[in-house]
Amino acid sequence: MGLEPPAGVDGQELTRLWSAEAGVKSGHDALAYYFMDQLEALRMGPWKLHVCRKGQRVEELYHLPTDPGESINCFVEQPEVVRMMQERAEGFREDLGDGALGMVGKGCRASGRVQNPVTLTRYSPGASLHGGDV
Repeated sequence: MGLEPPAGVDGQELTRLWSAEAGVKSGHDALAYYFMDQLEALRMGPWKLHVCRKGQRVEELYHLPTDPGESINCFVEQPEVVRMMQERAEGFREDLGDGALGMVGKGCRASGRVQNPVTLTRYSPGASLHGGDV
């Protein structure tokens, strides 16, 4: 808590945001939804733009405050919002890539690895969660 991420790590300390402290806001203007290496959707303010679903390109825009169930597609009716969000999506793709488009992002790095990993918990058949026998 309160630690800054190492240089090159795209993260922020979010403890105050998660604790629902009054007046705390995210330092991000957009949130990208990825499934594996594919950009699926982008959230900006009240809007959510879907660009891919199950590997298939889609064009869907939802106004979440009035349509939390995402049932009214506003893609055609809101071209300026779509344009702005598509531009922001391109920024995410440039940085993080998009496997659906065959793009590798400039900010992608190999997954972290630990030599000689050791689990922090052990499985003991027959033992209860409270440490006693069943």
